[in-house]
This record gives sequence, C-alpha cells and structure tokens, in this order.
Amino acid sequence: MLRPGQLLYLGPGRDHVTVAAPAGSRVFLLGGVPLGERLLMWWNLVARTPGEIEAAVTGWREGRFGTVAGYDGPPLTAPPVPVFQPTQDS
Repeated sequence: MLRPGQLLYLGPGRDHVTVAAPAGSRVFLLGGVPLGERLLMWWNLVARTPGEIEAAVTGWREGRFGTVAGYDGPPLTAPPVPVFQPTQDS
C-alpha cells in the first residue's frame, strides 16, 4: 500500500500490473523497454552525462523549465552540483 507522495519501482519483466486507488486519486504510470544506457539522476534532473546535468542546471537557473502549476512560491534553488565519479561503464 502506497501513501500519497510515495513512488514505487516495479522493474522490468512484467507484462501486467494491477492498480487500485480511491476516487480522486492521480496515478502516473511509466513503462516501456528499458533504456540501453546508464543514466545519471541528480536532484530533479535525469541525464546521460555529467555535462548534460550541468547544462540542465544552467537551464533551471535561467528559468528555461517553465513553472509548476499549483506551486505558490519562487522557483527552488538548485543545490550545488556534485562531482560525478566515473563508473566502470564510463
């Protein structure tokens, strides 16, 4: 049982999933063939390379991501970008 605001990852290899939710709920279901490359996930950004993360942070700071409907306040400030360590796959 998930509570509001929680996420659930089911992983690949499923051909169906059963979902039940109370009336008025909003559900976001994302599926498909897994991407064939490693991804970096940092803060609210996803990219393939550290350079793409840096570019996205610059875009965020310059306001290129638009606004969030229903959010009343100034845009969140992106935290400092970490130094990404190379992986064995890099």
